[in-house]
Amino acid sequence: MHRVSNRTIAGGMTDKRDARVALLEKGAATRREALDLERRACSAPEAEHRIRAFFQVLGQAAHVAEPYEGFLNSLSRRIGLLTGLGAAR
Repeated sequence: MHRVSNRTIAGGMTDKRDARVALLEKGAATRREALDLERRACSAPEAEHRIRAFFQVLGQAAHVAEPYEGFLNSLSRRIGLLTGLGAAR
């Protein structure tokens, strides 16, 4: 199993898709393994942003954004606590 570090991505890759292609070329067994490695390379703030964006789209589509606001705030705090970013806020 190959690993993607932030240096690999920052050291010349234009985005994570390029890093995934590089992993596949280096011998990542499957596209799924490359996607898994990409997911793990995702930063906590980026993950929080993706989760918020998902629920915003869901809320807009169903016209129920307001009931999810407390859940999103709770989720954001939990992500912060799990990643150690909660103390910095």
